[in-house]
Amino acid sequence: MFKQMVMQFSPAHHQLNRRVELMEELREAQHRLETEKAAWQREMNAHKSKIMMEREEINMKKEALLKEEKDINQQREQLYR
Repeated sequence: MFKQMVMQFSPAHHQLNRRVELMEELREAQHRLETEKAAWQREMNAHKSKIMMEREEINMKKEALLKEEKDINQQREQLYR
C-alpha cells in the first residue's frame, strides 16, 4: 500500500521539482537581464555625456569661427574705405 501511495505522489513531486527548477532558471535569467540592462544604461549614459561634450565643443568652435568671420569682414571693410 505504501508503495502505491509513493507511486501516486511521484509524478506530482516530479512536476513540483520541475516547476521549482523552471522558477530558478527564470530568476537567474531575470538577474542576468537586470545586470545587462544596468551595464547597457551605464554605457548609454557615457555615450550621451561624450556626445554632449562633443556638441558643446562643436558649438564653441562654431562661435569662434563666426567671430573670426565677422572680424575678417570688418577688417576688409576698413581696408576698402
